[in-house]
Amino acid sequence: MEKEKLVRAVNDQWEMFHQIDGGINRNLLEELEGKIELEHVIDIAGLRRVGKTTLLRQLAGSCFEAEEYYAINFDDDRLIEVKAGDFQLIYEVLLEEFGERRVFFLDEVQNVAGWERFVRRLMDGGFKVILTGSNSQLLDRELGSKLTGRHLSHHLFPFSFDEFLRFKEETVWQPGQRLTSERTVHYLKLFKQFLQYGGMPLYWKYENRELLKSVYEDVIFRDVVARHGVSKVDALKRLSYFLVSNVGGLFSPGKLKQPVGVESGDTLRHYVQHLKEAWLLFTVPVFSTSVKKQQVNPKKIYCIDNGIVENVAFKFTETRGNYLENAVFIELKRRNYEIYYYKTESGREVDFLLRKENEGQRLIQVCWDLSGRETRRREVEALLEAAAELGGDKCQIITMREEETLTKSGLHIEIIPAWKWFLGDVG
Repeated sequence: MEKEKLVRAVNDQWEMFHQIDGGINRNLLEELEGKIELEHVIDIAGLRRVGKTTLLRQLAGSCFEAEEYYAINFDDDRLIEVKAGDFQLIYEVLLEEFGERRVFFLDEVQNVAGWERFVRRLMDGGFKVILTGSNSQLLDRELGSKLTGRHLSHHLFPFSFDEFLRFKEETVWQPGQRLTSERTVHYLKLFKQFLQYGGMPLYWKYENRELLKSVYEDVIFRDVVARHGVSKVDALKRLSYFLVSNVGGLFSPGKLKQPVGVESGDTLRHYVQHLKEAWLLFTVPVFSTSVKKQQVNPKKIYCIDNGIVENVAFKFTETRGNYLENAVFIELKRRNYEIYYYKTESGREVDFLLRKENEGQRLIQVCWDLSGRETRRREVEALLEAAAELGGDKCQIITMREEETLTKSGLHIEIIPAWKWFLGDVG
């Protein structure tokens, strides 16, 4: 790495870091602020362009003076040649340019192979390190091997609905507040916008759909093809396109070999794993006490953001119910639930079975419109049957408009409008 090029890059980045529009404070910021005094490395993983750099800027501004920290972004084409052996040179350049400081903000650090050894050395030297990455498994695996018990992992998702409202400078409804009919209709209208176009800060800043397509392409080519050396690029693209077009649906890698154009089910499973690690897609297993059944049964597929689905996917059926289910799933991930779907003994499906430490099991159905008699019967009976089999008593149906508490066979089922659910608690 040429020293002069590095000097120009770190100085340019320093200026750019302090020109970042901080925007609205992300919900994760308060949690990070509460941990800043701990000696642990703080790592933040999430999809590219989801706002990780802005969050670093918010954290730096709220917890430190400018002369206390360094800020380096490794997603800079000028630093593409950096290797693990260059970290000492980087540190020396930072000392020469900015003087001695005790805090490092390292953005997209996973772009440099061997980065975790440098982070370990910094930590052993008493430095504070806050880092980000766009590859969830890479961060977990490498930090876990070098800093066991000495790092705190966090996940940054696209805007939640309340962050979206704050970005739009709207008042955020609080559970228990009374609402006029006009305000209810207003929130529903805003929620439909959020549901269709997702929560990527980049989109809402410019409202340009091409930017979402660009994020998708970057994930495919930079975070998957380049990073993992994928040779069957067309097959990967067909697979990703199929999965993004079928959010909320079931899939089995073995059944996709022919339409995707690969001969090996293992290759497909690797591709799916790469897309998951890049934060584009998530899979949800069926709930079973048998790990083998979880592994062999089809999984449900979800995408990180509805805006990406809206601008990339092929729409061949009515999609609004899928969009609602996908958005609910992302919110459940944001709230750190262990998520499954459930099949009753008679074959009825419950969209989400949730588990969390110190909480009982929860069952959630997602249904756009519950007004039809047959639809209501189907959704309610699936919950009744699942609750009887599992012994659970916390059941919800998330809809667009309906709101009531239903009691059937001694089981209380809360029916709640989605926009209220997103702004309140799960249960």
